[in-house]
Amino acid sequence: MKQSILVEAARLVDTDRAEDYGDPRDDFKRIATIWSTLLENKLNTDLTSDEVGAMMIALKLSRSVFNKKRDNWIDIAGYAHCADLCTNYKQQ
Repeated sequence: MKQSILVEAARLVDTDRAEDYGDPRDDFKRIATIWSTLLENKLNTDLTSDEVGAMMIALKLSRSVFNKKRDNWIDIAGYAHCADLCTNYKQQ
């Protein structure tokens, strides 16, 4: 039996992805800065790290419409976890 997508997402965010990309709060802050720069002529304000989470979820929803893969749901859960970290927990 496969493990829950929530358990798998938490494992990926807290271990594998953290080792590859660093703390999600730092990673999403970097992404927000880059996206804000790329969109500076279209935005009235900079993006926040938790908005990066929402936009990544939107990306995975779009991919899920095209190709229904379990991986999309795991990533959505992982991005929700990261956005929650960015919104509700101070850097430790």
